[in-house]
Amino acid sequence: RALLVDAAVEAVQKHSAKGLFVGVVRPDAYRDELAAALDDAEINWSDADDGELTRAINVVSPTAAKGLEFDAVVVLDPQAIVEGGPHGLRMLY
Repeated sequence: RALLVDAAVEAVQKHSAKGLFVGVVRPDAYRDELAAALDDAEINWSDADDGELTRAINVVSPTAAKGLEFDAVVVLDPQAIVEGGPHGLRMLY
C-alpha cells in the first residue's frame, strides 16, 4: 500500500507543478494514509468529501467524485475502488 500512496503523491506533485487542478480519487481505506503522506510532503490539499474544493489539490472518495471535473486525476488503487462498492467498474467512470 505504501508504494501506491507514494506513487500517488509523486503524481500529484508532477501535475500540481504544472499548475493543474488535481483530483485524487481514493478508496476510503486509504484516506488517512494518503492524508499523512501529502502532509509529510508539505503538499497543501483539501478534502473534497467535506465540501472543500480548492484550485489546487483535492482528495475525494469515488462517490463524491461523481460530477466533479479536474484538469488531472490520480486514481489511487482502482482495483480497491472497484471491489469496495456495489457499483463495481462504474465507480471508475
